[in-house]
Amino acid sequence: MMYVLAILLPPVYFLIKRRWMAFAFCLAALVCSIFLLASLFLIPLVPLLWFACAFWAVWDIQRKVLKE
Repeated sequence: MMYVLAILLPPVYFLIKRRWMAFAFCLAALVCSIFLLASLFLIPLVPLLWFACAFWAVWDIQRKVLKE
């Protein structure tokens, strides 16, 4: 279930895990992506930002699983 949350809503995943800096970075990146939607030339950057945040969240899950 955490994988789905990490892929669809990375900032919420970091908020639940209480990783404040990661939450702030992901939230800022996704808010920036909303503003990038206003420009037709920068729309291809939106999925890249989302992928970066989701990759970071899934990587965090994998790191914690490997520790256990």
